[in-house]
Amino acid sequence: MEMLKKIMKIAGIILAVLVGIIVIFAIVIFTIRAVNGSKYKIKSSDGIDESQYIEINGIQQYINIRGEDTSNPVMIFVHGGPASPMGYVAPYYQQPIEEKFTVINYDQRGCGRTYYANGKSFENLTVEQLERDLDAIVDYACERFGQDKVVIMGHSWGTILGTVYAKNHPGKVSAYIGVSQCISNLFDGKIVIGEKALAVASSKNKKDAEELEATLSRMRDVSDYDDMSIDDLMTAASLSSKYLACEGEMSSMGQMWTGLTSPQMNMQDVGWFMQMTNTSEFFASQRALMEYAFFGFDLNEMGSEYEFPVYYIAGSDDCAVPQELAKEYYDTVTAPDKEFVTVENTGHSMFMDNPEEFSRVVLSFFE
Repeated sequence: MEMLKKIMKIAGIILAVLVGIIVIFAIVIFTIRAVNGSKYKIKSSDGIDESQYIEINGIQQYINIRGEDTSNPVMIFVHGGPASPMGYVAPYYQQPIEEKFTVINYDQRGCGRTYYANGKSFENLTVEQLERDLDAIVDYACERFGQDKVVIMGHSWGTILGTVYAKNHPGKVSAYIGVSQCISNLFDGKIVIGEKALAVASSKNKKDAEELEATLSRMRDVSDYDDMSIDDLMTAASLSSKYLACEGEMSSMGQMWTGLTSPQMNMQDVGWFMQMTNTSEFFASQRALMEYAFFGFDLNEMGSEYEFPVYYIAGSDDCAVPQELAKEYYDTVTAPDKEFVTVENTGHSMFMDNPEEFSRVVLSFFE
């Protein structure tokens, strides 16, 4: 009995300590969120900071609009993934851009807050449907802010959707910015990146090199979506990151902390982030879209002539999308203006790794 009392007492102390740690952690989080809320506040009386849902193409579409002057040109950020919305951390990397542009972030159909606002049900998503959604958002923005055209800025998967949209609607696009631009389909890109990682791993870790070589060998034999192994895809991505990631790349924990301390983040953002961790289930639920992204896209087949300026921003150590392919394609581009900028010591999401330089580069395109 005496021993049981001691155990219960120790358990009570441990529980009290854990509760105390959770309370302190929560206080720290909400304090930093409050500080960031003041830091990211739109200060101009002519500005806008608005999160809302608009009805487009039969759904409730979540959009976030920020800018210091609503008479500024409109820029629409097309997030990557597919299905990796970034609006809840947007002020972290786009605040200087908001001084010159009214920036719209939106959660694409089938993900994030848009997903939760529509009964958690989206089947058979296609790039054509997402293109129609983006077109409706462009029309909404132009009408609301008195613009004829918008700047389209896409990241990763968003460069696929963004490029498809811009090429099909040149009359509505004043400029296109590709951040970590995709050129060929995502699956081929993973192989190119994996081969670069293998060259590094071969002289550092024999076990990893053998595993990566075997994985890449199987991937080279894959010809369509049904033959693709999610496990091989994840193994190649993990080992590629291990040997190619740079010191300046923000860690997963760093990205999580940035999200938790952002005044824009809510429980739906957290819920979607947790749902994305089940990779196999997510791929299965978004089959048509994933099949296009991983096997159907080839920008070379779409041509390299543009009616508007084209700008690419690459992370020097991007270990997700091969930026050497982006540079090769860029060299063939004909456009009223073009520029390719590499941000040193950054990875696939250089706007998270070095937000100040990212914003500076974006604004430099329009000087």
